[in-house]
Amino acid sequence: MSYINHAIQVESNMLSQQNLIREYDESSEKRKPQLVEKGIPNVPEIERLPFEVKCLLWPSAVMGLVGTIAVLACGSVAGTIILGIPSGLLIWYLIKKEKDCNAKEGAFAREVFLVEEENKERKIEYRNQLVRWNYANAEAHKYFEKPLAETQAVLDKIYSADIIYPKYRNLPALTSMYEYLITGRCEELTGPHGAYNLYEDELRKDTIISQMNLVIQNLEQIKSNQYMLYEQVKKIQAASRAAVAELRAIHGYAANIADYASLTAYYAGITAVNTRVSDYCHTL
Repeated sequence: MSYINHAIQVESNMLSQQNLIREYDESSEKRKPQLVEKGIPNVPEIERLPFEVKCLLWPSAVMGLVGTIAVLACGSVAGTIILGIPSGLLIWYLIKKEKDCNAKEGAFAREVFLVEEENKERKIEYRNQLVRWNYANAEAHKYFEKPLAETQAVLDKIYSADIIYPKYRNLPALTSMYEYLITGRCEELTGPHGAYNLYEDELRKDTIISQMNLVIQNLEQIKSNQYMLYEQVKKIQAASRAAVAELRAIHGYAANIADYASLTAYYAGITAVNTRVSDYCHTL
């Protein structure tokens, strides 16, 4: 029972750390820099006169102007007015129309240029942010990997005693068998009345759940039949609650998680369990 209890503690720490890393990855993904480019403005409607129309109007305007000059030279004021005003208005219209169209095209070109320049700056900033984000993630995983590897080494050490059959080296099985032993339902692991046999029987009857993902999803439902597993998951959640909350509260792209007090305290607890169980393994 002491052996199984120690194995449960290390298995719990493995699960807890894996959940914490998953929480970090999920929160980090939400903080991943996003490239948001400014949209290119729509091309404005520029109603230039068709080439055929300009070919018709310009000669008419020029001929009218020449005629006006000729009539003016002859001293006919009325003729000058009659020919000059329509010709002048036509020339003014043609020039203004062309100028307005050119102005719209120029304004659109400047607007496009400014948007493209801003998008270039946004891309540069995005690449810089992405570099910082990737670096922060790499450093975070270095921080996570060391205690996780140490916990795995302790777990391998305790299982190397070969007391528990490999199939049952997981948290649902260990907690169930420990519960059988501590309540007196079983007095040994093997045999027709042993913990292994009872565990398999309850699995076949769907009395208990063996997949951790289903355990988490149905935590309150397992309380009656897998009380110790329920309690252990609650302990895991409580131990990492402050650290998880701190991870979820991270803002910005580059967070140095080694500076977070709750994470430091959390991993201090992990190290303490690893040390205690490692020392216990020497007695096996």
